[in-house]
Amino acid sequence: MRLTLRNLLAYLDDTLEPAQAKAIGQRLAENPAAQELVERIKRLLGQRKLLAPPIDGPDAEVDASEVAQYLDGSLPNNQLPEVEQILLNNDLYLTEVAACHQLLNAYLAQPPAVPALARKRMYGLVKQADAPERTRGNRELPPEPDDEDEDEDENELPDYLRDDLRRRRVLSLVGAGVLLVLLAVAGWWFWPRHGVIPATTTEVAQATDTSASLEKLPPPDPAGGKGTEKQPDNTATKPPDNPPDKGPVTPPEKQPDNPPEKQPIDQPNIPKPNPERRESVGRQVVPPAGTAPVLLRRAGPQEPWQRIAREGPVATSDLLLSLPGSRNDIRLESGVLLTLLGNVPEFTGEFVMESAAVLHLPVDGFDAELTLDHGRILLANAKPQGEARVRVRFLNEIWDVTLKDNQSIMALDLAGIHPPDTPFDKTGKLSDGPLFFVQAASLKGQTEVKIGFRSFNLPTQTIMQWDSRSGSFQGPVPLQKLPRWFTDKSPPTTQLAKDMALAINELNIRLANKQVEIAIAETRKEPRPASRVLAIRALGAIDDITGLLTILGGDKDPLERDQAVEVLRLWMGRKRENEMALYRTINEKMKATYTPLQAEIIMELLHLFPPDARKAPETYEKLISNLTDKKLAVRHLSYWHLVRLDWEGPKAIRYDPAGDPAQLEAAYKEWKKRIPDGKLPPPSAAK
Repeated sequence: MRLTLRNLLAYLDDTLEPAQAKAIGQRLAENPAAQELVERIKRLLGQRKLLAPPIDGPDAEVDASEVAQYLDGSLPNNQLPEVEQILLNNDLYLTEVAACHQLLNAYLAQPPAVPALARKRMYGLVKQADAPERTRGNRELPPEPDDEDEDEDENELPDYLRDDLRRRRVLSLVGAGVLLVLLAVAGWWFWPRHGVIPATTTEVAQATDTSASLEKLPPPDPAGGKGTEKQPDNTATKPPDNPPDKGPVTPPEKQPDNPPEKQPIDQPNIPKPNPERRESVGRQVVPPAGTAPVLLRRAGPQEPWQRIAREGPVATSDLLLSLPGSRNDIRLESGVLLTLLGNVPEFTGEFVMESAAVLHLPVDGFDAELTLDHGRILLANAKPQGEARVRVRFLNEIWDVTLKDNQSIMALDLAGIHPPDTPFDKTGKLSDGPLFFVQAASLKGQTEVKIGFRSFNLPTQTIMQWDSRSGSFQGPVPLQKLPRWFTDKSPPTTQLAKDMALAINELNIRLANKQVEIAIAETRKEPRPASRVLAIRALGAIDDITGLLTILGGDKDPLERDQAVEVLRLWMGRKRENEMALYRTINEKMKATYTPLQAEIIMELLHLFPPDARKAPETYEKLISNLTDKKLAVRHLSYWHLVRLDWEGPKAIRYDPAGDPAQLEAAYKEWKKRIPDGKLPPPSAAK
């Protein structure tokens, strides 16, 4: 189904079939321009005074009959593009067509019953003799009804309508009399007698004073209850007989209406939480003996990272971070248990690293509310009884999770990556950005997930998936087995996992007494490779992309450069704006090291090549020519791609991006012999 303006109006007014509405909703989720048009229509229809376009004259671009034909679907195809373009370019005409569409839908759903006498009088307002010729352009308008006598009186009404009219007139007179009596009594009651204002009047005025600051309100009860309200003092002194004249009270200026909050088209209108309100909502759970997991917090993007004290409180609006490999449990005051589950590939084989989330004050009806920034979290119902409701936000999505009983545990994963079909665009306008994936797994008990106006029941040991490109859901489907990171908290017994577990514990011990950046820098100097790899991953977790770029462009260890590439790619996929933020960092903060062209080359090489580029000889010519580039970052990234595109080449050709010029030149010539200009890698070697 095409995403035309008429179909969009039908979607907004809920007149499409369910299958058609779903198709339009999916197209809207993929089309930012259409979403902007939806917001524009809502804003125009939300105006208090809707203006009408001119009927005729030089400013009239579309007449009413053409608007009617457009809405009715009877406009000729050769006129349709021109009329629709005028509607989209002019707010007056767009407002008219959207408002008419709403009115028509309301009328067609339940046509109003217009009395015959009212219809007769309306047609009689314009006398046929005085009416001008009814034409517009070359088209004649429908003739008006015959003129009728306007001198109708009450006797023409049927008996049942005449009695009803008289009854309403009597009731109106009685109501007016009662209102006059009430006004007289009120004036007498509130009129000041002997110059003294009653105390009750003063109390009412104070209670309705809207200029009082919120800071004057009593603090909330620490125990979470409503507290004991202070009773008014009835023994207050009597106000003076002649209170000073404060002058006329100037009403506050009317604030302009805020534009409607941008929400996905298939989501109910749910306001965003207040980012400035910071209150304690829970505490870190005592970690198991022998472990020292690290839970970090940051009040804002420009604020420093700080470690939350052991069993310390956690507050709303702070970004909470569990570093790679660290598991942190947070028990909220409502009884919900939130786990930020950091991970390393040595433990699970998955490239899910740190976990980050922001807590909010939950609205009525919910036990917890949070924004999942990225990574993996666990939600558990730790209430003594009853269900627990948690509102989870991520990207532009809002999922309402209901944990049915105190045995229910659910896992949520959020990760993003730039697929091969989304190459780098330095303007930031053509790229589709990362492709985000979400997995929701019911690990124990019963869980329900409400997304917009749809609900999904997840029995125990089931999983459902969602991606940002299609906006569709898969599942829930049964899990063959529960993941190891849930059933066994201890690391695997492989040597790589043991070394990484030791590095994680040492980093946590350093963080207990040192600043975050200092502890990570000291870990990078450790001789063990696992410690250095963990430090590089931690740099990505705390958004130190300058440090990662420094490693990529200056470190002699290929293991650390490879790790910097992986972490930078993961960091770019974390948020839509990270790609351009990384490009600006290279262009601005590191402009003394890289030229604008080199910055663009580095960004292109941090993305995967699309399928057509892998089959183009020009791709291999550029990669091979970069093997002798002046910048180590360009050489390493080019070799990183060649290893993946021509996996037999590195076996036959010895090449080190950090080697001396003679070694680089020799390797370049060998690659040229292997893949000459205009050729592709040997068929046996191409993946």
